[in-house]
Amino acid sequence: QSTWGTLSSLQMAFSAHKDPEQLRERYDDDATLAAKIETLAMFLEEAQHAIFFTGAGISTAANIPDFRGEKGTWTLAAQGKTHEPGTYTSPIKAYPTLSHMALVQLANDGTMKQLISQNCDGLHVKSGIDRATMICELHGNSMVEYCIDCGQQYVRDFACRRIVRSRDHFTGRHCVVPGCGGKLWDSTIDFGQNLPEEPLERAFSHGAAADLCVCLGSSLTVTPAADVPALTKRRGGRLVIVNLQPTPLSPDADLHIFAKIDTVMAAVMSRLGKPIPRWLRHLRVAVTEAFEPSTASYTLSVGGRDKDNARLPASVLSSVAVKLPTAARPSVA
Repeated sequence: QSTWGTLSSLQMAFSAHKDPEQLRERYDDDATLAAKIETLAMFLEEAQHAIFFTGAGISTAANIPDFRGEKGTWTLAAQGKTHEPGTYTSPIKAYPTLSHMALVQLANDGTMKQLISQNCDGLHVKSGIDRATMICELHGNSMVEYCIDCGQQYVRDFACRRIVRSRDHFTGRHCVVPGCGGKLWDSTIDFGQNLPEEPLERAFSHGAAADLCVCLGSSLTVTPAADVPALTKRRGGRLVIVNLQPTPLSPDADLHIFAKIDTVMAAVMSRLGKPIPRWLRHLRVAVTEAFEPSTASYTLSVGGRDKDNARLPASVLSSVAVKLPTAARPSVA
């Protein structure tokens, strides 16, 4: 590991909770939890501009570790430990959780006006949330790379890792937009780097306009991202936190629910009478055929395409098998 990588890990380990009371996870009793869920449902019914703010805790149900929980990545690093190999699921293989899909429904029916996320695991985008209009990925996305010349973004089904573990974000690939060919950079943000301007500005715009901000699974310790829910509260909106640990904003929150996020979201959606859609992965494939008269042969071409831009190739196929009906097979003399 490079010196840069070691320093980055040490910096993030230093950000782990040091107060045992901050680190301790707690749960509301059944009666308290039921009352709080009813209150959250009422807040959502009354809100005119509700936003959701998510942290790593929303993905723990997908078997992806958080950072500052009792067994979080930075918590263990501060203790000189790491997760045992095979203990957790790679974001590449992980599926969106019940809560991810609940947010898709709330986006589709207009209840949620914007989703602001600190997560880099790509599960929100994988869930079907519209990247262009509905989500601000403040810390980037580990499965998105972009061209530094034309700005074209590529959503991959693999981790977009830089060639060298350094501040150079070049992934080794180049843009395939005709006439461009620029370098592709990964989109994740390193500790200490500035956040991407457009998503950050949009997040603060919605934070200022919101009359309700619901924070799911965030320690709310990393700024400027955590300043968004603080802004909503400061401007008179309601602030709800769903997290197993207290946060710096908990004293000012209208409601802090100490429970698993999937438990809360399942109950809230039931109370609101809203379905939680089943996750379906949407892929785009282009199939073309060409006839060559001189040889009386056909060429069949099959290739993956970017789901947002059919002109761009995408790595959605690992192999292609073609099975012809018996009558269509050439005869052998």
